[in-house]
Amino acid sequence: MAGFIDRVEVDFITNGAPEGDLAADMLSGRFTVEPRVGFDPGILRPVIQNDGKKYCKIKTGRMIANKKGDPSYVVNEPDGVQVPETKHIPLQRMINNGTVPFTFNASSLPHETWRRIDTAVIRASRDRLNAWNDLVAANSYSGFDGMSVTAIVRDTMTDSGAAKVDMDTLTDDLNDAPLYDPDILPLPIIHAGAAISQRRLAQSRNAGMPLDTTQLEQCGRRCAETLENITIGMTDLSSLVIGSSTDFTRRGIYGFRTQADRITKIDLTASASFVAETFVSEVIAMRELARAQKFYGPFVLYYSTTWDQYLARDYVVGTSAQGYTTVDKTVLQRVEMIEGITRVAMLDLFTSTDELLLVQMNSETVQAVDGLDWTTVQWTKDGGAQTILRVMGIKVPSLRAQYVGTSTSTRKSGIVHGTTS
Repeated sequence: MAGFIDRVEVDFITNGAPEGDLAADMLSGRFTVEPRVGFDPGILRPVIQNDGKKYCKIKTGRMIANKKGDPSYVVNEPDGVQVPETKHIPLQRMINNGTVPFTFNASSLPHETWRRIDTAVIRASRDRLNAWNDLVAANSYSGFDGMSVTAIVRDTMTDSGAAKVDMDTLTDDLNDAPLYDPDILPLPIIHAGAAISQRRLAQSRNAGMPLDTTQLEQCGRRCAETLENITIGMTDLSSLVIGSSTDFTRRGIYGFRTQADRITKIDLTASASFVAETFVSEVIAMRELARAQKFYGPFVLYYSTTWDQYLARDYVVGTSAQGYTTVDKTVLQRVEMIEGITRVAMLDLFTSTDELLLVQMNSETVQAVDGLDWTTVQWTKDGGAQTILRVMGIKVPSLRAQYVGTSTSTRKSGIVHGTTS
């Protein structure tokens, strides 16, 4: 199981029509336990338990409170979150009941092998999720069954008015109800696959050698990079819309650079003419643009890779005519001193030339929607001669906007996008 993984697919089911092979298989019922149950990734993970029997870990349809120590515990989730209940069901029982998974004749993997695969994939995927991890830390929405829904509807609300100040509360309030405008967020599946022959799998078992997870690590890393690119906006999915334009204002998936309601500053000084004082002043100007729309932070400043060499330099004040003054800090450290900016970071995948992103990191602006953590599934093809292993997840950034005041004519997001033109 070797080779370089360079193909990651993002599949959708939009308005009942599949986009991508995995979406088509799901919609056709190929990966379905039964029509009334729907798709469950657990049916593609047959496992050999200590009793030597094959099991599938599938959802029961119930939601339970999440607690540490429970089999259903989701890593990094706080206690009490509602999560889908799962149970190990003997494969033979499912067959006897007339529910035959697509993997009923697939070679099951031992529990420790699945654990090794999952550990490798999660570790590899976390290496490149810098912007996404900031979203998760700021505001995360998870604990739901992402496979059972294809989109999330959310409302943008206007300000309901001003408060009154009087001595006896007899002054009439405005009694204005806020106006709502719905958006819809598609939930795509990000996935990448690898293959291993049945003979090689048998050799691994008979020789007692652990399964090589290198290619699956690459799959996890490529999926993570795709999610990071979507979050930044280097991969533009704003045109992959769902729902009707008459029912929803925003229907695509937006990144920091593509959020339609972001605030823009188009007069940054190019890095080729870099002056430390000018750069700091322009970052402050971006913060003021956000404050003018009532976004007060906390902010994270992301800068593209072209700025890195300049922000590592000493912070120098003045011009050559005035005499240079070197302050005992780098330009990066000086930017970190700006009030309201809690973090300044370069993103490895933010390769656009001379761009800055100032993002308000709270629930008013950002949310990380996590419908399915990175999961590895498997099935066989070519008459069982080859085992397909696929890393898949349902993760998408939800970048929000709000109306300015009591009118629906202006929407603004707490993201300031700085460019040179």
